Amino acid sequence: MTRRPSTNAVALALAGMNARLTERDFALIDALACFGVMTTAQITAVFFPSASAAKIRLRTLADLGVLARSRQPRSGMLRHTLDWAGQGIHALRTGAKPSSPTQAAWEVQRRLLSPRRAHDEGAIDAIAGIHLACKQLGDVRITEWLSEAEASHEFTGLRPDAAFTLTTDDGRSLMAWYEHDTGTETLDRLDAKITAYIERRSPLLPYKRRVLIGCATAARVRALTDRISDTGPLTVAVALHKRLPVMSRAVPDTTDLLTAPNWHRLATDDRPCSLLDLTH
Repeated sequence: MTRRPSTNAVALALAGMNARLTERDFALIDALACFGVMTTAQITAVFFPSASAAKIRLRTLADLGVLARSRQPRSGMLRHTLDWAGQGIHALRTGAKPSSPTQAAWEVQRRLLSPRRAHDEGAIDAIAGIHLACKQLGDVRITEWLSEAEASHEFTGLRPDAAFTLTTDDGRSLMAWYEHDTGTETLDRLDAKITAYIERRSPLLPYKRRVLIGCATAARVRALTDRISDTGPLTVAVALHKRLPVMSRAVPDTTDLLTAPNWHRLATDDRPCSLLDLTH
């Protein structure tokens, strides 16, 4: 029988890493603890100034045992999650009990092989793209980003895919729940879910978010705008989901995610608007 290392032994084993980790590393650890798995493109968009800087640092963190990486067979895309050291560091920083190496290895595979990974990745992709657009535009930023588990605390029996707040330097903001629609749900079911946003939201919360739905195809956007004619007091907007490209040496310009009139407000005759327009 293999003995599990004591918490003190784990703390001593990880203590030497503190001097080798930056504030950005700790922020990345926190993000992966929250979202589970992120691609190189997503991590680059949120945390790094360039693809080359991300590549070098992610390799170093993998060599330290902070990150575990898996390459997707068809695309060759790398996905990252927390390895034993990363899980242990996060546990010690949050007052939790660190996992054993065996438990940590199981958690790595659970996250990488989750049947929901592709869907969750789409939601992360959308917010990471907005993060990158904010950095490139310069006068707007994401000041809140909630995972599905965190966003679900705002409801009874409803789980948004994410929630975020977009804030401009001149004081405007957009608070939104985000739905990543892959087209597998029927329009009736999606219509019912919009109604549930109103009925199942906690009445104790003082703020009002809008609902943004990212769709896999332009045909799905048209179908939703034609089908849904009543959203009650809720503002609901849909747009075509644009995936982050695989990052090469040059990080692509994504400011159109904020400035282009891509969002169609349901149950209105308004013209399409941009995310920045929705901050008014």
